[in-house]
Amino acid sequence: MILPSIISNVQFYASSKFFPSSTKGECLAILTALIICPPNSKIDIFTDSKSAICTFTTAIQNYLLARRFNKINNYHIWVAIKHIIQSLHLSVNLTKVKAHSGNEFNDAADLLAKCGNISNKWININYKAIPINITSIWDPRNTAISLDRTIWKATKIITNYRTNFQFLSEKSLSDIHHFAKTDLIDWKYTIQWFHFNPSD
Repeated sequence: MILPSIISNVQFYASSKFFPSSTKGECLAILTALIICPPNSKIDIFTDSKSAICTFTTAIQNYLLARRFNKINNYHIWVAIKHIIQSLHLSVNLTKVKAHSGNEFNDAADLLAKCGNISNKWININYKAIPINITSIWDPRNTAISLDRTIWKATKIITNYRTNFQFLSEKSLSDIHHFAKTDLIDWKYTIQWFHFNPSD
């Protein structure tokens, strides 16, 4: 889509609540880009996320039964994206660009993502406006938290977080606790390292 020059430099960033992940951020970036598009537009989105492109192909371009759709991570966001595309009659194409390759616009998007990571502006989706049943849980403050994946996956994540928090609360691990709270530890790669076996 070719935008008029007066709005060609529009930028936006925000944070998401609950179950954060880089993939969720990519989903929300696609959603916020599409929701401001004029009806009947042809949209080209460039992203360095192969996962987002694969999920877009699976969830949006292919027909899936509700049971299979609900197994997709961040399925409620993808339902909202599909609803926007259908309601606005958009033609959307996602193109893969290489990450950290000096691409001006991709680098700008990465910078906005970092700003969003520490932003106090939140993206909230009104799930009553999209045609799907969303499973919710309630925290002690009686706040509804929408699950972005199947119940067993969400329960596993919550249980793992609770176990890790209790483990890191030990006084002998205070330094690690500090590094974990300040995101200086990449737990994904740490776990992969723990499970690494060079003899396999």
